[in-house]
Amino acid sequence: MTQNPELRPDSPPNTRVSISMSMDHKAFAFDWDAFASELLPILTQALETSDTAALKAFIEEHRESLVDPIAEDLLAEDWQDTLVSGDVQELADLALTKYYEPTEDCGLGEWWDEINKSLAPAAGAALLGSPLKGGSQVFDPGRMGAYFQSPAQTAASAKTMEMISLPDVEEYRDFLKGCAADGMGVYVTF
Repeated sequence: MTQNPELRPDSPPNTRVSISMSMDHKAFAFDWDAFASELLPILTQALETSDTAALKAFIEEHRESLVDPIAEDLLAEDWQDTLVSGDVQELADLALTKYYEPTEDCGLGEWWDEINKSLAPAAGAALLGSPLKGGSQVFDPGRMGAYFQSPAQTAASAKTMEMISLPDVEEYRDFLKGCAADGMGVYVTF
């Protein structure tokens, strides 16, 4: 498994997030190993420098396997015409779809905040993962939080949640266990 000094499988996960509005917790099975070897170095560099050239090249090279994460359609040939800002966040959001299916959300949805408040900090952190940083910039395309778990982190998160008997948490734990068993990580966003 490739590791990044900013995001390691053993790095401490983010702890609770204070919010005053409802947020939908979205979680996806995520091909961490492919991401770590292909896109992670490009994304980290783009976050550090704000240079989008390598991200655009990645998107062009893999366009036929990418999806617009909002429209959930395959990325069109004229994808650049649909960009709002064309910044690193927006481009990385598109590129990331090579490693997960935006239509297969297994997150806690709007119940995240209520569930998170009822859990011990370690269990609450297992609902998220670790943010991805490049220099002082954090990957956060929705500007409400984005987190990653490697397969090892995913297995550890599932184990952390074993003693919790809330139905939604049990479903999420089973999702984490399934991801870990398949050698997948998790991508969480709001």
